[in-house]
Amino acid sequence: MNKIVILAAGKGKRMGAEVPKVLVPINGKPMIEYLIKSIKKSGIDKEPVIVVSPDNKDIIQKALRRYKCKFALQEKQLGTGHALACAKKVIGKNVKDIICIVEDSSLDLGELRIDYLQSDLNHAGVDSMAVALKSEKFAKVRVGVGECPEDVTMEDYLLQDFTIDENLLLIDILNKAEQAVRMLVTDRIEDVQEKYNPEGAPKIRKRQVKAIHIDHRKSQKNS
Repeated sequence: MNKIVILAAGKGKRMGAEVPKVLVPINGKPMIEYLIKSIKKSGIDKEPVIVVSPDNKDIIQKALRRYKCKFALQEKQLGTGHALACAKKVIGKNVKDIICIVEDSSLDLGELRIDYLQSDLNHAGVDSMAVALKSEKFAKVRVGVGECPEDVTMEDYLLQDFTIDENLLLIDILNKAEQAVRMLVTDRIEDVQEKYNPEGAPKIRKRQVKAIHIDHRKSQKNS
């Protein structure tokens, strides 16, 4: 069983929005509605789990009343890992594999990386997940957004408008990220890394143990 979790407990204060950030309209529709439609169309999960807060639960449920979704309540906003733990309670089954899709300012806009255990990713949300899960054994789909200028905050940088050229790169990278996620659902992570990482999958060297030769004839002679 594949489950998709959408973290929607944020209040959107940094965006200057009067509604929860997932309900900020794009072309007249809440942004989360585009995501829900894409999930339904993909067929990966017919009933995605949406993590909400006590403050925005009712308004988000009302906005998505036409769609079949499950809602997990995060009473206090204690980070990404805590939100994921709240979702796990609603899923109610043993979770075998997790795929985390995250923006990465250490990668240029348009770059994509698939990491597992060996990762140099420095991201508070991913670190929070590792703490909550008590493990770093989950796939990390790193979508490059480019380095943030020194005179701009990361929030303002991520929320600014894209240029025409950046939009073209964004369309390409999002398509690649979708294809990578689909492949992660069905294939080995090493195969996905081999296809999408510039250097391929990490080469893990097996420990070499030297063979020890025992001369039994010499042993018998000494005895």
